[in-house]
Amino acid sequence: RRVYGYSDVEGPTALLGKKELPVLEWADARGDRRKMAESKDIIEALEHSSDGPGRRVVAPQTGRKDLQSWNSRLRKVMNRLTRPRLLQMPIADFATEADRQYQMNKYVQRGFNYEEALASTDALVPRVERLLAEFDRLLPSQGRSLNEGGWSWDDLNTLPALRVLSCVKPLAWPPRVRKYVEVGRAYAWTISLAVP
Repeated sequence: RRVYGYSDVEGPTALLGKKELPVLEWADARGDRRKMAESKDIIEALEHSSDGPGRRVVAPQTGRKDLQSWNSRLRKVMNRLTRPRLLQMPIADFATEADRQYQMNKYVQRGFNYEEALASTDALVPRVERLLAEFDRLLPSQGRSLNEGGWSWDDLNTLPALRVLSCVKPLAWPPRVRKYVEVGRAYAWTISLAVP
């Protein structure tokens, strides 16, 4: 496994001709080196690679309109809370000052203002807390996944946003939502360990 810093353009570009991550690289049956980008494509390929039909680890997306609406509303406010804070987190993507500056420049060029985002914390936290309370009602009784049938693409599409929100210290989390994030993270980790 190789982790590239956020500012590293040359390393990822050498793999596919453009900066795109993650990349899965493997040797096929003839020994030829193959590469695949895009998380969803990689997961789909791994799911269909060896166990045959009906052996999916991650069930398909359900198309829940309530969940789609919730995700859309969350994404409209969360970046102003998370983007400035992520740069301070101890993650490999932002390990160097060059990585952090690359990230900042990318979004500043698109009109994002880091200072204004931080200054709006007091106004944004209650909005996100209301969305977290609403999310609690979207969870089924078992609370480990978004659907009674277990882990699905609904979870894969939702958990990253919730996980990122964990860097916002002032947020008060409903206990079931916090537990969902913790269990989902642990479950994702066991899946990644099981993939050769």
